[in-house]
Order: sequence, then C-alpha cells, then structure tokens
Amino acid sequence: MNTQTIRYCRVLIVDDEQIMRQGIRHMLDWESNGFQVVGEASNGKIALEVVKETNPDIIIADVVMPIMDGIAFSEVICRRYPWIQLIMLSGHDNFDYVKKTLIHGAVDYILKTALTPDMLLSVLKKASGNIEGLTLVTNQHHSEAYQLERYISGFQKELKEEDFANVLLHSSYRILALDTQSLSHGDKTIIPAIIDYIHLFFQDKPQYVVLYFNIKEHIPCFLINYRFKDDTLLKNNILICSQKLEQLYDGTFFVLSQMFRHISHIKERYTKQIAHSVSMHFYHPTETLLIQEENTQTEMERFDFEAYSQALEHKEFITALNLYITYLDTAQQANMHVHNIKNIAKNLLYNYCMELEKHIHKIEDLQHEYFSKIEGAPHYIAFQKVLDEIQNRIFTLLEEHIHVKDKRIKEIKKYLAANYKQDLDLSILADLFGLNYSYLSFYFNQHMGQDFKGYLNHLRINKASDLLKQTDKSISEISHEVGYTDHSYFCRVFKKLTNKSPRDYRRAYMEKNTL
Repeated sequence: MNTQTIRYCRVLIVDDEQIMRQGIRHMLDWESNGFQVVGEASNGKIALEVVKETNPDIIIADVVMPIMDGIAFSEVICRRYPWIQLIMLSGHDNFDYVKKTLIHGAVDYILKTALTPDMLLSVLKKASGNIEGLTLVTNQHHSEAYQLERYISGFQKELKEEDFANVLLHSSYRILALDTQSLSHGDKTIIPAIIDYIHLFFQDKPQYVVLYFNIKEHIPCFLINYRFKDDTLLKNNILICSQKLEQLYDGTFFVLSQMFRHISHIKERYTKQIAHSVSMHFYHPTETLLIQEENTQTEMERFDFEAYSQALEHKEFITALNLYITYLDTAQQANMHVHNIKNIAKNLLYNYCMELEKHIHKIEDLQHEYFSKIEGAPHYIAFQKVLDEIQNRIFTLLEEHIHVKDKRIKEIKKYLAANYKQDLDLSILADLFGLNYSYLSFYFNQHMGQDFKGYLNHLRINKASDLLKQTDKSISEISHEVGYTDHSYFCRVFKKLTNKSPRDYRRAYMEKNTL
C-alpha cells in the first residue's frame, strides 16, 4: 500500500497571557520536528471557535483562564472532539485543577515552571503517538505534502522530481478536493473523520499513491498518482467513495481535477480548477462528485454598472431591475464562484435600495431581509427563488407607490381587442409599447387575475361565442377567425372556459331562442 499519511501534527495554543503564547510558539522549530502551530486563543470560549476553523490534532491549554477556564474547556473538548489530544499547562498552586482536566480527558500536563523545549517536544510526541494513522514529517523526507503546499502557495519556486521519485511511481495525476463548506450545518468537526475514511478507502488499492495536503483550511486535498490505464477505474472508485461518505455525512461533495502528467502542473490544476470549482456544490446540490475533464469556467463580462446607475438615477427602476436579474441569471449559467455571485447580488441590491428609498418609504427591511436570504442560499435553486422573491417584492412596491402609466395599459387592451386574431405574445406587446416584459407579465397577473395567455383566450372565446350565436359560419371557420390555427385546440379552450363544446353552445343558444 503506497498511501501516504505523512503530515504535520496541528497544534493550537490557548493561554490568556500573550507572552506565554509567544514563548511557546518560539520555543521549538515546530516544522522540523513534525508539528505546526495553526492558531492561538486567549481563553476557552475563543478557543472553541478557533478549533472549528483550524481542526487541531493537539491543544496546549492553560488551566487558569478568564471567561472559560481550562476545566470547563477540557470538558467541552472531550465531549465534542474526543479525538483531539489535550495537554494542560499549570502552576504548582493549581495542580488540583489539573486533576480535574485529566478526568475530563486531558492526556498530559506540563508545569509552567519546569517547561523546557525538550520537555515540550517530549510531551507533544507522546500525544501525537495517540493519533491513529499519523506519521510526523521529519527532516529525512521533509514531507512531500509540505513541498506541494509550499509550491502551490508560491513559497517554493519549483518541485524537484528526484524528491518524489521514491513516492510518486506512476505517470498520471489528479487532485481530489473536499468542499467542507457544503457539509451539513458547516460542521467542520467531521473533517478528520472524512480524511481518515478516504485513506482507509484507498488502503487496499495499491495501484494508487495518495498524498494528503491542505492549502486552505476549508479545502483538504489529495494528490492521487496512478497509471494512465487506471483512469476510468479511479473515477469510478472515487465516485463510490463520495457516495458512501454522503450516506455518513450529509452534504459531502468532492471535486476531481482534470488529469495531468507532470507533478509541476499541480499548481496550475489547483489554481484553475480546484480553487474555483470546490464550491460548485452550489450548482450541483444533488451530486457528490464533480469531475473536471477540462477547464469549464466561462469568462463573464463585467456588469454594466454605468447603465445600471443611469437607470436608477432616471427612476427607470424596472430597467435597472431587469439588468440586475439578467446578469445574475447569466452568472449562474456560467457557474460564477459562489462567493462572487452572492457578493454581486448583495452589492447591486444595496445600490438599488438606496436609490429606491428616495421615492419609497417602506423598504427599510427589504435590504436586510434579502441580504440574509442571499447569503444563506445553500444552492442555486434556493438562490433563484430569492431572486424571484426580490423581483416580485419590488414589482409590488413599484405598483403600490409609483404611478404606472395607465394610458399605455388602456392602449394595450384596446390593441388586443382590435388585433386578437393575430399571432400575439407578450414580448411583441412589450416591444410595441415600450414596456418591460417582466413588468407587463406582472401587470396581467395582478390586475387581470390571469396571465396574458389566459386574458387573450378569454377575449377570443368571447368573440367566438358571439359568432356562434350571430352567424351560421362553421366552427372551423370561427376558430380561424378568432385567431386559432388548431381547430381541436380551439374546441378544448372553448369547453374549458364555457363548460360546453362550440357545437353544444350553439345548439343550446338556438333552442333557447326558438321557444
């Protein structure tokens, strides 16, 4: 089995005295000994938040701290994160407190007065030895994963193939990345369990070499080295793995990069595919794996903010709203990064509300309400629903507070009465009368109690009823005369609106008027 689990052991330092935290941080050459300080906190309450962000393997915490002391902190850590190794710092005069933390699950303690680099390193190694499957980075191999992280992050200019020759044995590579933001309720405490599961999954598959690395806290990655002929098998295996993990942890989502053939290409693949696509669960809410076979990111044109601002300035609120909705629709189709599309949606809405507030005084809560809904949308379906809500809410506000040009609406109704025989649709009317399509659709639904198609059908069937009563023209002739090219469709619409077929309607009228 070539799976590599060599990595730094992640350490969090918790002490209310900054000088103590700094002293511990500078006491060791952490990385050369296989450890990495991932964060600091001044009390237990703050530390609990930092734990969520940094996923430490070991926590070094003082017993006596304000707000939440080491006893309460150790109890919470033991209950919520039983896999974390907890080392307590104490003075001679508070050793009774240390006993309580040991009862709560702390694995060891250090007297501050006796703290030395050798003692600290010894206790750290003892604690790290309790972490199943972890092999510390050493100077001997200087962690292949560490080199990958430094190279991708820009701290190392190149990767030397000879440094990987004994580890990466095959010709092909892909990067597998976990989107931790998609996990149910953003629960980062399950990340170590997911990482362990992946290692175990590949443990009996010696055709793969797997290196774990982590560039950003929320994007754990695995470099998978394999034979080119196993590419299809690899994708199938990863799909199976992701589906099994989804059954265990709701919201599990992975991105698999496009294949590359040289280790030095890892930076390009990570930057162009993983960093962008790892948030694509937003656009693929029912899937567990997104496989990148090519760079599918679509270049987006910049939003025409000048046209948007001018529309708002001239009180053309429908035009501005249409620009807003259309751009965000396009952004969704282009799979714009989730963070970007949500920020754009909020920023443009802010500008809209600021201008609208000059004319309408009932929008105080609109901005805050929809900022929260935009940010909280877990996937594009929910995001689109929020956009629809915004659109309808603004239409309603405009209808209530801005005088709509009734003259144009009357002209439209007059036009339809004269031209109902023609092939008409809402877009033709909107262009003909210089009105926004969305607004015109909204108007028909709100003021006519039906959509445009329903209004036109009623108008045509009323005319057809008159012709059935007043002429002896055939039903087929009448259907064409009122604008229907399909005779059977005309009959269905007629019966739906009058509860009678055209033939029965004419017969009933004739019988009534010959008595």
